[in-house]
Amino acid sequence: SKIFKYHHILFCSNIVFFIASKTMAAKFIALGFLTINVGGIVFSLAYLNADMMTDVYGIERTKQMVFFIIFCNLLFVFDVWITNLLAIDDNGSFKLILHNQGRMFIASAVAFFLGMTINSTVISIIKSRQRRRGISLKKEFITTVWIRIATSSALGIIIDVSLFSFVAFYGIVPVEKLSGVILFEDAYKISYEVLLAPISILLIYFLKVKERVDIYDELSNLNPFRIDTNYKISANKFDDNYIQPKRSHDG
Repeated sequence: SKIFKYHHILFCSNIVFFIASKTMAAKFIALGFLTINVGGIVFSLAYLNADMMTDVYGIERTKQMVFFIIFCNLLFVFDVWITNLLAIDDNGSFKLILHNQGRMFIASAVAFFLGMTINSTVISIIKSRQRRRGISLKKEFITTVWIRIATSSALGIIIDVSLFSFVAFYGIVPVEKLSGVILFEDAYKISYEVLLAPISILLIYFLKVKERVDIYDELSNLNPFRIDTNYKISANKFDDNYIQPKRSHDG
């Protein structure tokens, strides 16, 4: 029943990152010889945010967050649909920007759910195995967290991007071109995640120290549809990992 100070900041910001990434997906910018969409940049922040949520607060709160984000996205799509119905200017640019939101919602919801499930599950599994192998988190914090973030994010992004692109654009974009788009999106989003990994590692350490929490999940409860945020006290290994035991002075 511990009350966290920063948990809801991650929770709310991830809602903004996800909905903004889908809304801005049609906006492109040029970075040198590359042309990328703005939505992809914001999209990667959602995965970094989820990495921090899982690594600090555990997979249960991440599962809770994913369902809430999908629900908020559904509300957003419903609002857009109502606005388009009531719009006075039938040929306005607003409809052109926010068109086909129904198909986009299905694509994004399915892809986001599966991608985030894989992402958070991989983090939990690697984290538990690292502890069982006796890896010292005090001495090897950067290495252990980087391995978790890089591996989980790469798998989650590949699944998310591939599913979203296929469901959203199949029949609209030629298959040959769509395959190239998927490979490019995977490559630059994963590279962007790796580039921001040092910031994520610092924030993870900050959150663990400030909240005095480091949740290790029970791998028997990885069902994405079964959510229980009431962790056992023994699941919090912060004292074991980050607090030096007091030395006894004899004599």
